[in-house]
Amino acid sequence: MISIQLQNSKYLTQLTKALNQVDYSSYSVSFITKNIFKHDATSRSVIEQSNILEALGFKVKFYAEKTSTDLENLVKSKELIGSIPPKDLIIFHYSIEDKYLDQLLKLPNKKILYYHGITPPEFLTSGSSLHLECVNGLKALPKLNSFDAIIANSQFCLNQVKAAINSTKRYDTLPPSISFNKWDLIQEDITFRQKKIHPKFLYIGRKFPHKNIHGLLDFFNKFVQKFGLGQLIIAGAGYEPEYYLPLKEKYSKNEDILFYETISEEQLKSLYLNTDYVVTFSQHEGFCVPILEAAKFGKTVITHSCSALSETSLISKSIVVPLNDYQLAIKETIKDWKSEDKGIPSSDISDEFFINKFINIIKDFL
Repeated sequence: MISIQLQNSKYLTQLTKALNQVDYSSYSVSFITKNIFKHDATSRSVIEQSNILEALGFKVKFYAEKTSTDLENLVKSKELIGSIPPKDLIIFHYSIEDKYLDQLLKLPNKKILYYHGITPPEFLTSGSSLHLECVNGLKALPKLNSFDAIIANSQFCLNQVKAAINSTKRYDTLPPSISFNKWDLIQEDITFRQKKIHPKFLYIGRKFPHKNIHGLLDFFNKFVQKFGLGQLIIAGAGYEPEYYLPLKEKYSKNEDILFYETISEEQLKSLYLNTDYVVTFSQHEGFCVPILEAAKFGKTVITHSCSALSETSLISKSIVVPLNDYQLAIKETIKDWKSEDKGIPSSDISDEFFINKFINIIKDFL
């Protein structure tokens, strides 16, 4: 029985059971994270990992500060983490300040940290709650030395933790999502296809200052001025109203720039299938799942060389430029678009490999 289900839960469950025949029903795992919402990237990572373990028979529990009403009966308050049985393996997802960290570290359980990375505060609105939580989250990094193992979503984030704690404990990397081939089972919403303007650019993600949506819009406007044609689609849940809404209002009359706050996976598949480029000029990423999804759909990525973007972009055909060098990005994009042989990016992403890697890490701490 899968506790929290996403659209890809059935796929993950079937694949996990096909790969592993061992029964782990005598073991329990407690997931602890800041909040759990189905459409939040960190939460989806928690849920996917829990789906894999539950498929093997593990008893799974969730602890968070906030959750959605549809998950209230499945997610316990973090105020109750002191009642977690000592034999439970704890998997703690960390991406921002967590006021329960000190209490968690006092528990006698074996503990695995999954580190998503923390956005540098200088990229956020000064004085905002998010800014302060990132400041405090980074200050607490040395405390992570108490975990038995540390997994990060990228080598970039793993290096950040290792520099902060200077320990020789077990380290590993694992993508935040391990169900890329789920897209083969999702039906495209053909009614969501946009008008046939090319080249078409797609941004998928949240809209906060460090995501640099203003830079993306600047790139697109200059591209159209130089090339003469194009369409930009900006989609994804989560935004800072003071930052995003003025940008949306400013460009609301431009028919070649489309904004979406909420989309289904069927609609998202339609966007991926019908775009030409997946683009992000985020100033900081711990991983960037849309880059791997671009590889899955055979799309070229446009990004710049900072944080984990340089690392993640290696899996896809990519146009990578120095930070904020939009003129070079435009030049290279036009060159690529005019090329007779654009090439097909590799989509060699093995969910099986990463599922087994995750299970093997867990097995070492049972």
